[in-house]
Amino acid sequence: MFRSHIGLIVRQEVPITIKNWKTEADNTLRNDIWMEVLTTWDIDEKHRSYVLKAAGDSLKTFRVRLNRWRKKTGANHPPKQYADAITLEEWEEFVQHCTNENFVLKEMASNEASLPRYALYRAARLNKKGEVDNENARQIVEEITFYEQNGGVEENGRDDILAKVLKKPEHPGH
Repeated sequence: MFRSHIGLIVRQEVPITIKNWKTEADNTLRNDIWMEVLTTWDIDEKHRSYVLKAAGDSLKTFRVRLNRWRKKTGANHPPKQYADAITLEEWEEFVQHCTNENFVLKEMASNEASLPRYALYRAARLNKKGEVDNENARQIVEEITFYEQNGGVEENGRDDILAKVLKKPEHPGH
């Protein structure tokens, strides 16, 4: 119930245009949220950082849910239940940010399910310098890159570039 209450306060008080809680939420906003929590809950000052972290988590969750709703419905306005808390100007700025090419690319990269298996294989074998240390893995990554750049493999489910390069066709797992 406590975290739900923090989420409610965040949805009512924090603009959805704040993209990063740690860097964009000023001390006045943080203090307002802390004071609002204290009006309902008897909490010691030593828990302030926990409450504010929970507020940041709630903001992120709220923004993700709003973006999913926006994509699903295609609406050009905030959901009705938040019409009092989100202005049309805030909504337009939010949508502009969420449809920005860099945001879309970051969103795709953070969603492993949207990346092809060969891209995950390659990324898992890169060190901090962006190099592959293991000689066998390096050869496989080079072959993946070759197929990727030349479009040499038509992907059909799990019969993809990775299966071709590893020379191990995928089996149904029976």
